[in-house]
Amino acid sequence: LYRLIQKPPAIDYANADAAIAQGQASIDAARRSLDGAYASLLAASTAYCSLGESAVPCERITYPLNDDATRALLGTQIALTLTSNTVTRAATLLQANSAYLNQLANVKNAESALELTMLKRAALEMPPDPSEVWQAQQQLANAEVGLTNAQARVAALSEGPAALDLALQREAVRVAEIAAQTASEAVTDLTLRAPFAGSIAAVGIAVGDQAGAGTAAFTLTDPDAIRVDLTVGEADFAGLAVGQLGLATFEALPNQQFFLRVRGISPIPTVTQGVVTYAVQTEILRGDALVQASRLAARARQASGRARRAWARPVRPASQRGPTPVARRRRRPALRCPRPG
Repeated sequence: LYRLIQKPPAIDYANADAAIAQGQASIDAARRSLDGAYASLLAASTAYCSLGESAVPCERITYPLNDDATRALLGTQIALTLTSNTVTRAATLLQANSAYLNQLANVKNAESALELTMLKRAALEMPPDPSEVWQAQQQLANAEVGLTNAQARVAALSEGPAALDLALQREAVRVAEIAAQTASEAVTDLTLRAPFAGSIAAVGIAVGDQAGAGTAAFTLTDPDAIRVDLTVGEADFAGLAVGQLGLATFEALPNQQFFLRVRGISPIPTVTQGVVTYAVQTEILRGDALVQASRLAARARQASGRARRAWARPVRPASQRGPTPVARRRRRPALRCPRPG
């Protein structure tokens, strides 16, 4: 807006005058080149016409050459009955004509550039367009409104958020967290996870089937493990947990014990003739798992033995007792039974 209302600075006038002077110099140089090209064209035309084998009527020739003369000269270059000197001078005439045409174009371009420069110089003297002034005023008003809004936001940030706004934002965050947790639980509920690593031996359901709580979706096998299915009563069910260790004996293998680890416990009871039982899956430990379980069992037996020896102290009869000794309180040793891994 200031640039439109105020008069242009002196440097703008100086630059415009310099551009006009440079444009005029370009025109003068282009015209001198044009004069030289015209002289070369006349010399080439005179040399060509002096041979007497001209394919162009030299008495009616014009400059620059018209289309008919140009086609005739091009035909001279491929004629077999003409001498080589005639062909060479025809080529020279064509080249001189082309150079003259180029210089004519350069002069026109220089004149157009000078005309544009003079228009820009004249625009410096003209008053601003009212539409441009109005547009600049609107831009200024919008910029001032934006500045006011920005200053208001800075002031609000400096004072800190209002208590109500802060509470609303916290509530929005809590609602978003609940929604994210609900979505995560929904995805988890839709994911069927295997209780142990293995291979799928059989698929019991198909797309579109309705599956209930007791539906066997997949049969999972582990070729590296031996599974033992057990049934336990209600009294033993409460103390069972996945990962517990135990010993098992089989009638077909007398005098042999096997370490078992609980792998899964079914929460769905089975009632047979009024007796409630639960299905439990265990595996026979082998390899490194068996060695680790044996070490844990040995440590548990050692800790239990030390505890029994520490508390089994003999009591002497009253007739054999001497002076009453000073009682010293002995700390009861702690039983540290390692948790099965």
